[in-house]
Amino acid sequence: MIKAIFIDFYGTVVHEDGEVIKQVSQEIFEFALNSTGLSAEKVVHIGDSLSSDVKEASSVGINTIWINRSGREIP
Repeated sequence: MIKAIFIDFYGTVVHEDGEVIKQVSQEIFEFALNSTGLSAEKVVHIGDSLSSDVKEASSVGINTIWINRSGREIP
C-alpha cells in the first residue's frame, strides 16, 4: 500500500484531519511520518531545494532526491 501526504509548492501540509503545517521544516516531515505510520527508511522526499527540502527531510532520516532544475553544481 502506498501512502502519501501532499506538501505543496509553498510547503503547506493539509492532513485529512484538518491539521495544517506551513513551511518546509523538520516538523512537516515528522508530521508526515507520524500521520502515515511509516518509518523514515521507507520514505523518500523529492524536492528542488537543498537548503530546505533535502536538509530538513534528511534531518529526520528520510531519503531524498534532489531535482536540480537550474543545473547547479553539486556541493
